[in-house]
Amino acid sequence: MVKSLTQAPPEIKAAAFAALAKLEEKCGDRDALPGGASHTVALQIVATVDGQPAGELSAACNLAVGFPQQRAGSAPPADDLLAYVLGKLNRATQEAVLRNLAADYAADGGRLPVDDTLADRAKQVLKAARATQQTTARGAVSVQITIE
Repeated sequence: MVKSLTQAPPEIKAAAFAALAKLEEKCGDRDALPGGASHTVALQIVATVDGQPAGELSAACNLAVGFPQQRAGSAPPADDLLAYVLGKLNRATQEAVLRNLAADYAADGGRLPVDDTLADRAKQVLKAARATQQTTARGAVSVQITIE
């Protein structure tokens, strides 16, 4: 009797499912699933790993695709923000900021020594910038799986 793939030794099972995940990355086309679609999918998998039978798996899947949604966009990239702010400063101040930035960041364990009030204002500005940029996000794909 052929064993279930779910009962295979951990490394064998991991190899089989990693191959399936990579197969989806290579052959799948998420964009081909329109919002609101639903599908009933039956899968029969017979796996061998390193030439040896690893097991079989039968699964019934109910797949549902959510509808696209509008979401706030992302904040401008950090390099654009830094360049914008530096552009508002005179050349000497720009050079001083750039000369000390990496050292100041490293000296505080990956944080910059900033005034809390200015940090809060910066967060508000970035939040407002995100709110002005709307993006459409694809609907989530959900799957109910029954392994038989």
